[in-house]
This record gives sequence, structure tokens and C-alpha cells, in this order.
Amino acid sequence: MKNVIQTLKQAISEYPHTKRYFVAFSGGLDSAVLLHALCESGVDKDRVVALHVDHNLQKSSSDWAAHCAKYCAGLNIRLRVHSVQVMSGSHEEERARVARYAFFSNTVKNDELLLMAHHLNDVAETLLFQLMRGGATAGLTAIPSVRKLGQGFLLRPLLGLHRNVLERYALKNGLSWIQDPSNLDTRYDRNYLRAEILPRLVARWPHAIESLSQSVEYLSEDKLLIDAWLSEHIEKVKISDWMLDLTRLAEYLPSQSKSLIRYWLEQCGWFHISRSWVAEIWRQSRASAMANPQFELPGVNKELEPGHFQVRRYRDTLCLCLIYDGKLAETYDWEILGNTATLKLPHGELIAEVDSALSIDLGSLEVRFPKRGQKVKLPASTNGPARHKLLKAIFQESGIPPWQRVQYPLLYAQDRLIAVPGVSLALAKGEAAIARFYWRPGLPIRLESN
Repeated sequence: MKNVIQTLKQAISEYPHTKRYFVAFSGGLDSAVLLHALCESGVDKDRVVALHVDHNLQKSSSDWAAHCAKYCAGLNIRLRVHSVQVMSGSHEEERARVARYAFFSNTVKNDELLLMAHHLNDVAETLLFQLMRGGATAGLTAIPSVRKLGQGFLLRPLLGLHRNVLERYALKNGLSWIQDPSNLDTRYDRNYLRAEILPRLVARWPHAIESLSQSVEYLSEDKLLIDAWLSEHIEKVKISDWMLDLTRLAEYLPSQSKSLIRYWLEQCGWFHISRSWVAEIWRQSRASAMANPQFELPGVNKELEPGHFQVRRYRDTLCLCLIYDGKLAETYDWEILGNTATLKLPHGELIAEVDSALSIDLGSLEVRFPKRGQKVKLPASTNGPARHKLLKAIFQESGIPPWQRVQYPLLYAQDRLIAVPGVSLALAKGEAAIARFYWRPGLPIRLESN
């Protein structure tokens, strides 16, 4: 018992300015031990909040929430229950994990900690799980003891303790906990490793769990060196968070280029990309300047919002993009009052900046979308009289990727096209430029799922 409490106290002492401690509380043995030990550590209970996520995947999930409420009441700890709807079936565990971490990320604020009860066995289990998936270094070391989460931090204070230690603590203190019946279902890979493989390894090598965890430590140290190199060089090939310069990327050795692509995708939230998949992206992206390869990103990311997440080549760039496939209205109204305004659309946002020297309001504008073969009237200039030009040609000249063009917002005032945001100025008041419009398309979002 002293080992658990002392280990916990040592871990949280590294964060002396913590205003609130959140505990991820499933009601299982591990989190029950963590919450109880935190209460025994001398922390002010008014600063402790247990977070229980009901995934609604089991008929008895409401009973688990009731158990958590009773347990927390016995400790005089506040409990916050968050209900999510997770589609059952293939990859439901991954979907549940993503939904859970999304809630945690939105909850934790500055100077707050989320404590999770992962332990030594979880480290060994995750290593084996990732090895069976052909995971890279990021996956093999996927349970860090501490990392940024939301505006605060996620801390795993019990990561160095064997689960047997937690079991002894729970029995000695008479703790109650619930057992998720799905944890006994060996059709799930992690359960199979936990129930079938790890016990056999320990029977043959008694210190197997400690040895596997030590290997993770070595890998983590190596990863720090690798990440330092990648962090330095990714900035040399990035045009933006979502775009790489293929010309600069080609200046590296092929193995380095592919590592940079993988690192870039991991930064954007895709941690389970196979080596062969990255190699194929690199091969096709270099095959021909006229090629337009596109790769559908695997994993749960594409279920977070309407759309498909892809890696595509456009000219000399490699782009991570969201292909929105939700429904758009034919038109959207936009009332612009003042010098700046933003209109959020389902697939991005429009921004207006009105010349501050002009004391006018643009008033009501209408957002429409391109039509096939549409032409735009360009105003007269020093280069010649007013003329019409295909909108497609304007997009091409302005470097608008093909996948954005069909849903690219156009701005109209009194049925007159006045702006192609980010491409040309709005024109009014006798063709005097009075405002600039910008379009920010929806982009893939980073995930926090470990």
C-alpha cells in the first residue's frame, strides 16, 4: 500500500501548482486503486474530480455509472459522468478510446492534471499489440508517463508498478470494483494478449513483463533522438501543418524522406500508418509530375466528422486534406457589420476584413458555390478592358487544389458575384476595393488517443 501511495505522491509532486486533479474512473480495479490512493495521499479532496465515460456499448453501462457514483460518494469525491454514443462492431474499442480522449482533452484546463491508472502490464501488453500490428517506434512507445492534454497534462503515476501491486492494495483496503465482461472476450486482440499470451510468457520467463517494459524504455530513449532530428528537418520541408514540399523532400535520402512523411502524419494524428503505406505514398508522389495519387487514410479519424481524410499530391506538394462529403445548402446568408466577420460553414470558414478607413457596413451577402463551366467577369485594368474568364482557370492560376473547387464558396451581393475569397478582391462602390475575403477549408484534426 505504501508503494502505491508513495509512488503516486512522488509523481504528482512534480506538478506543485496543480489546481485540480481529474481521475479517469472506469470503476475497474486499476482506477479504483488510483482514486483511493489519491484520497489517501493528502491531496485536498475538493480539488479532485472523477471522470466516468459511459460508452453505451453494454446494456449494463448505466449500472457501472451507478457503481461509480456510490464509490465516489464513499470517498466524498465529486463525479462527472459523460455519455457518448459509440457505434458497435469493428474497431469499436478504437472509436470508444477516441471519444473518451476527446472528452478528456476538452475538460482539462490550465494547471490541471488528468490521472490515469495504466501500469506496467499495460506497457508490456501495448508493446506486444503494436508489434503484432507492425507498429513503428511511435506505436511501440505509445503509453508515455506524461504528455500534454488539452490545456493541461495527462499523468500516469502508476506506470512503473506491476498490476499485482495494485491488486494487493485493493484487497488490503477492501475496495470494490466492477469487471467489464467484454474484457474477458478473447476475440478482442488486447484481451487475447492479456489472457492467453502474457501469462504464458510469464510462466516461461517470470520477469517477462519487466523485461518488455525495459525494452520500451530503451525504445523511448532512442525515439527522443530520432524525434529531435525529425523535428528539426520537418520544418525544412513543411509548407504548412498540412502540406509538404516534395522538391525539398527529394533532397533527403529515401529512408529519411519516408521517415519525415511518417513523422508528419503522426503529428497530424495518424499513428498507425504502415511502413509499406508510407513507402507507396513516396513512390507514387515521385513517379510523375502529372500524376495525381490519392491515399485514403485508415483508422477512426474519418468518423469524427463528415468527410474522407486523404493524402494527395498537388503540383510539387503533398497534402493532407479533408474531402467533405456532407450536405451543403445551395446558398448561405452572411450579414457583415463592422471591420471583421467570420462565417462558419460545414466544410470551413469565411473571413472578411473590411478597410478600416471606410466607415461602411457591407451588409447582407450571399454565399453560393461554383457551377460547371462558370465564367467570372474581371474588371478593367491597366492590362486591358473588362473581360470574362473561366472560374476553373482562375482556380488553376491561384493554386486552388482540384478537390476544393466544387465546394469553394463564392460571394454575391444583390445577385452579383463580388468575390472569390482568397483569390480576388471584392469590388463595389464604383469598382473600388473595399474588403478582402479569405477561405479556410476544413482540415484534418489532431487526435489524442493514448
